[in-house]
Amino acid sequence: MLFTSYTFIFFIGIVFLLYYTMPSRSRWPFLLCASYLFYFLADPVFPLFILATTAVTYFAAIKIGKLHDEQTAYIKANKASLSSDEKKAYKAKMDKRRKLWYLPSLLTGFGILAVMKYTNFVIHNVNSIISGFGGAPLSFVSLILPMGISFYTFQSMGYLIDVKRKKYAPERNFFKFALFVSFFP
Repeated sequence: MLFTSYTFIFFIGIVFLLYYTMPSRSRWPFLLCASYLFYFLADPVFPLFILATTAVTYFAAIKIGKLHDEQTAYIKANKASLSSDEKKAYKAKMDKRRKLWYLPSLLTGFGILAVMKYTNFVIHNVNSIISGFGGAPLSFVSLILPMGISFYTFQSMGYLIDVKRKKYAPERNFFKFALFVSFFP
């Protein structure tokens, strides 16, 4: 479903109408379902990519948030007995633990984007190099680029960066976070 098609205009009209006729507490779950339906109608595989990115980012952000809370509680509880160097050492240790969640999550999100978007570009460049040496070219891969993959990947990774920097607390409700990532308009 293209954003410029009559099908999309009809779909958004129905979603808009239903959204404003339902009770407030039901609106965000409805938007989550509508968002996943939108991606599903474009291609039944697309929601799997969004769900993978959402799950990895959500669980990494939750763990990073818990590590921030643990650090804050430890320093507060031991404020009087910790020297400045001990605080720095503890913070450095906790930062390393956060990176164990942060970096793999970033690599997963950007890895999915890179594979989906740039595989054939890399194959083309490798074939250009191989052809200079008389080698057999690699076959291109038939991948359908998921709709909005750059948008929701950067949205998710930006959120993860904000959580790591303590700009925002992690969202505790998986489904609300899923709506944040997948919101189709």
